[in-house]
Amino acid sequence: MEVNVVEAENLESDLVISLRVGALRRQAPVGSQRPFVFPAAPLPSASSPDGGCPCKVDVYRLVASGSGQLPSPAAPGVAAGAPPAIAAVTLVPVEKGGRARRLALQVRLPGTSATGAATG
Repeated sequence: MEVNVVEAENLESDLVISLRVGALRRQAPVGSQRPFVFPAAPLPSASSPDGGCPCKVDVYRLVASGSGQLPSPAAPGVAAGAPPAIAAVTLVPVEKGGRARRLALQVRLPGTSATGAATG
């Protein structure tokens, strides 16, 4: 299923649209003109009077942005069953005078538990 934004009244092009259909969420800038692609059309909702598929739309404004590196199981020195890794990303404020932010992400690689013990 493809969903396209055909009109975005009073929404600046730098805002981000988040569209959830069923259990899947897709995001894109308002001005991207790219379709939101979902692998299949969800089943109609029994609670919908017209049999439509429920969706949820959120609109976000970018406050800060940053890049970092997440660990990869293919990286040299990463052993099977390694404990969860922490990746830190410094976020630079978008608006002048905004405060810097930091985000820490815990990454659990496939085949490990939350404590790092091997699974499966």
